[in-house]
Amino acid sequence: RDRSHGFDVVHEEDYQVLDLPFPEERQAALPEATGGHRILTWTGPCPEDLLEPYARMRTAMERDVPTGELDTEPQVWDADRVRDEDLRRVEQGDTTIVSVARAASGEWAGYSLMMVPDGGAGEVYQDDTLVMRSHRGHRLGVALKRRNLEELSRQAPGSRWLRTWVDPDNAPMLAVNDLFGFRTVERMWEVQRVIT
Repeated sequence: RDRSHGFDVVHEEDYQVLDLPFPEERQAALPEATGGHRILTWTGPCPEDLLEPYARMRTAMERDVPTGELDTEPQVWDADRVRDEDLRRVEQGDTTIVSVARAASGEWAGYSLMMVPDGGAGEVYQDDTLVMRSHRGHRLGVALKRRNLEELSRQAPGSRWLRTWVDPDNAPMLAVNDLFGFRTVERMWEVQRVIT
């Protein structure tokens, strides 16, 4: 945390790891989602009929994710950007697993994204998990992550670790991760320097 070069710490994230496979008894003990939401899951590129709502939720995640004082501009996602990412993941050899939640009203309520690298020696990466503000309080974060783990056990049964990063002030997501048994192994500091 040396600031001698003019850099300041502007954001922190805890690096967390979950050992796999996820025990069935622990999975059975997880709380169920409430509110009548339906969860859909896909592997690989986003289905055509879900491109637009998925892009809207990705944009919402950009605006909602804690970034401390990091000077960054939230990105806007559209169908083309989702497809570009899908193509890049395929080229890199990553398999994506995505679960999305939809309310009985038809509103899209959240998503969770996981990446399985080809040749990753059992490592899997939990990327975004978002529950839209108007749908919070229904255990959807737990339900989405659980569904992804269920799909992961079918797609990549040899997976050994699920890795993720979370802001230490993001109490709701830390509570969700604690239910699964994630452990914090280190902290990341993001620094920036203002050039005048």
